[in-house]
Amino acid sequence: MLTKTIKTILTDPQPPLDQIPWRPSDAGIESYNTDESRTCGQAEGVFFPRNESEIATILLEAGLRNTLITLRGSGTGVVAGAVAKSGFVISTERMNRIDTPETIIDKGTPKTTMRVEAGAVISEISQIAQDSGFFYPVNPTETSASIGGNINTDAAGSRPAGNFSPCSEIRRKMGAHPGSLFPATSNICNVFSIFAMPFRRASTKNYAMKRWEPT
Repeated sequence: MLTKTIKTILTDPQPPLDQIPWRPSDAGIESYNTDESRTCGQAEGVFFPRNESEIATILLEAGLRNTLITLRGSGTGVVAGAVAKSGFVISTERMNRIDTPETIIDKGTPKTTMRVEAGAVISEISQIAQDSGFFYPVNPTETSASIGGNINTDAAGSRPAGNFSPCSEIRRKMGAHPGSLFPATSNICNVFSIFAMPFRRASTKNYAMKRWEPT
């Protein structure tokens, strides 16, 4: 299914590169050339794709030109993982859609998922989950971090409500290729950008969403 989906994206008409928002190095990209490690990068520019088709265009062009690409979430990391030594940065900040939680019945069992894009930040995900009676227990040190960054860095944190696995559980379900397709009742629901995170009731010790219990 993953191969078929990727082929569909790559064979569909792609948006021209010059229609994708971007900034060159002389247009004030200093904040995209560093992270919380204070390491300074030397990116030639920053792209701001709005969907997976635009990401595909950027990657195809970069491959043809043998240009390095660095993927960036919110820039809250402390090990310079989002700092480009050369080439271009892809910022996911405009891919920040968050859908409200949806409950479906899977083999007689209700399961609730939230579909979010990789650039969605943890504080907003947590608030929307709370408004729907759930909470997201992965508790990184920086709530302005993106969910894509959380998954990429295996964020965990701690919660007093119980023991939860880190984001590696999401990555494990994704397989070798981040963004692999899985049923929405699992973890991943779209290639490149959108993640579906399963909810669980508070009695379940799992990394996923829990029923919200105000203190």
